[in-house]
Amino acid sequence: MNNIHVQDKVRHVRSGVTKDFFRFLENAGVEYCVVGDTKGLPDEIRGDLDIVVLNVFPSVPRLMDKFCRRYNLNLVQVRQYEPAAWRFDLSWLDDRGQLCFLPADFCGDYMLNDGWLLLRAREILAQRIPAIDEHGNRRDFYRASPPVEFIYYLLKKVHKQELTDRHGDHLHAEWCKDPSNARAQIDRFWAGADAALLAHAAAENEWSSVRSALPRLRQTLFGNLPFGRRKRWKELVRRVQRVRYRTGVHVAFIGTDGSGKSTAIERIEQDLRPAFTRTRQFHLRPRFGGQMQGSVPVTEPHAERARGMVTSPAKIGLWWAYYTLGYALVVYPRLVRSTLVLFDRYYHDLLVDPLRYRYGGPMWLARWVGKLIPKPDLWILLDAPAEVLQSRKQEVPANETARQREAYLRLVQGMNNSVVVDASQPLDDVVREVNMRILDLMAARTARRLGLPDRDARDVR
Repeated sequence: MNNIHVQDKVRHVRSGVTKDFFRFLENAGVEYCVVGDTKGLPDEIRGDLDIVVLNVFPSVPRLMDKFCRRYNLNLVQVRQYEPAAWRFDLSWLDDRGQLCFLPADFCGDYMLNDGWLLLRAREILAQRIPAIDEHGNRRDFYRASPPVEFIYYLLKKVHKQELTDRHGDHLHAEWCKDPSNARAQIDRFWAGADAALLAHAAAENEWSSVRSALPRLRQTLFGNLPFGRRKRWKELVRRVQRVRYRTGVHVAFIGTDGSGKSTAIERIEQDLRPAFTRTRQFHLRPRFGGQMQGSVPVTEPHAERARGMVTSPAKIGLWWAYYTLGYALVVYPRLVRSTLVLFDRYYHDLLVDPLRYRYGGPMWLARWVGKLIPKPDLWILLDAPAEVLQSRKQEVPANETARQREAYLRLVQGMNNSVVVDASQPLDDVVREVNMRILDLMAARTARRLGLPDRDARDVR
């Protein structure tokens, strides 16, 4: 029951921010309209807000930054996913400390990545109308006219090859508002039997035949569309920029046994998932098979003897290869694709507790190799008094726990992108602090990339 209450509260806060956002656009004189299924807006948001404007750049990033400053929000992520389409992710904490997100997709012309032009923004905006609820009352935003909304939504579903019952219900509702003009929109992109099939499905809300014909409808659609070679070049530039300005985040959690790394990581991954396209966890090092699942807990970390002076250097040489190649082939491609990559432990744990990894070689060599290994964007040291750590886990003696704790604190002093979090506080507080540190990092990086004024951020060494 408590979880339901919290979820309702988050929805209420999201609706309030959405209303403020629409009013802000209106007051700023921005000509816009919302496309997609707007049922329930602004009180309920189904997925992303899809907003059409004439020109996304350079005006929209500064508008979003101004909105965030006015309402104490964070602009944490900006991603270009089509030649004329950008996603802006806003985050904030509500009055209960719950983390909230508002994803807003701004697009100009509706153009696909491979250069095919579907609809022009000017055409969509020319026919925008005020949104009206079921009681005839005006809502707080503009939407596309029914025929334009119908064809926009239909084109999107045919392109994505996805047409659920809910999608069909929305198409049917828009068709019924203006059947003749909706049919005229179909005739712009399809002819003959295909056009008749789509019109019949929209009128009767019966989409089974359309679902089976989606591959053919998509092929026919592309055969009738204008192709923009200049836009194709812009798509190449977009992909280069995605590689150069990666939007994923690489975070490594370190700390002694008992600091709660694994539990915190699970919560953080769940909380921050809305700001990323996907998430991945790894234990200690990159795994070429993908995400590491079900690793066996280490209950006696010092049970085995250290390797000798020959095999120990060979072992960390192998580790260097794992981390370097793993970063290039596993981690970095995920960061380009907006993935939150979380490591439970990292190579540098070896510098604190070499016996755990059976390293018996010279420490100067281990430290030197550590300088060559790709570093995360953010180090999170979960720290607590030695007696607290020892009360949670007793895999090593109390004096060893105290030694490791001090060694970790010394280690992060030399790291420019590290944060020490008090792991003795309640788990909710630990997770909230780490979440905010990661989001602060993302907001600062986004501001630098877009040339926005920097905002005060929490102290990250």
